Amino acid sequence: LPLASTTAFTAILQITTITTQISYIIPIYLRLTHSKDSFKQNAGFNLGKWSKPLGWISFFWLCFSSLLCMFPTEIDPVLGITLKNFNYTPVITFLFLALIYVVSYTHLTLPTNR
Repeated sequence: LPLASTTAFTAILQITTITTQISYIIPIYLRLTHSKDSFKQNAGFNLGKWSKPLGWISFFWLCFSSLLCMFPTEIDPVLGITLKNFNYTPVITFLFLALIYVVSYTHLTLPTNR
């Protein structure tokens, strides 16, 4: 894959990993908090009393592993973190989440002609 550098390729892989994990975190969190009483369990597959503890374990594991993807993958022993080996994943993820927030907030607050 011809990219500018291995740093760019690593950032792309880490961003896709984080966005995939966010797509897992959201329903797990909503199931454990907002719909804990109204959620109807499936008769075919049910974890029973282990549902909530395993849900919280998976929630915290996904959050922790997402944070790990935001650290630099290599550091120069002499120069430390430079522009060449800086991990741009946190910057791009923050901008993406800020864009989603702005678009959803303006959609909810601006008046529409309906």
